[in-house]
Amino acid sequence: MPMNVKVGETVIYQEYSGTPIKHEDEVYIILNERDILAVIS
Repeated sequence: MPMNVKVGETVIYQEYSGTPIKHEDEVYIILNERDILAVIS
């Protein structure tokens, strides 16, 4: 499934969206693309 967001881009997403995942002392937020409000290149 193609996505409009590319690796390395910064995104602004809705508050309380997504699921935080901790991997090797780094926290990642997993969220649906529809929850992204803006993409900052």
